[in-house]
Amino acid sequence: MSIVLQSILALFTVASSQSQSLPDCPYLPAFEALLKRLPDMKVDEAIVALARYRAEHDNPAACEALELDRLMSEREASRIHLVAGKARFQAQAVYHCTAYDLKTTTCDGDVADGTAHPFISGIRPLSIPDVTRLTILSKLSDAKLTAIYTSTFPDLLDGIPATRLSGQMGMIQIGRKTKPFVLIAIFKGTHLRAYLKAAWYFQ
Repeated sequence: MSIVLQSILALFTVASSQSQSLPDCPYLPAFEALLKRLPDMKVDEAIVALARYRAEHDNPAACEALELDRLMSEREASRIHLVAGKARFQAQAVYHCTAYDLKTTTCDGDVADGTAHPFISGIRPLSIPDVTRLTILSKLSDAKLTAIYTSTFPDLLDGIPATRLSGQMGMIQIGRKTKPFVLIAIFKGTHLRAYLKAAWYFQ
């Protein structure tokens, strides 16, 4: 299995699974202690604690860096929702980026951008909403929505530029006969990276 696929799978391990270090890459005692405290923390408190640990350890072991990214992504995803009528959809994938391509939205970060490979990580597409107005809501206090894009699975795989949508206050419009699509939201200013990328998949 390639390093890219390993990174994607590691990022989206089921949230309920217990974090464990690898035999050849043990966690530091401080990280082990943090992992034990996480279940008792509220979401925002946990995000801050993970970010603080990352800031205090400039060069953590690769396995720790990957686990930090996964734990933060899971919690950040729970704070980002897409509202379609009475339905609310939590972000299905979150990536941290030092930079991203303004055309394709490809994210450059420690963990491989798996936006084009959702099925590898167990993500299943949602049903296309029966409403035309969608709204992206975020409860992340330090991340501001800066851009919204739409694309398709084939285009993501081929690296074809995504379509940037014009949306105010996170509100966008889609057609009534919309084909399967991927909705991508870019946020600026997160704990770990300059940008955060969230995605939803519809068919």
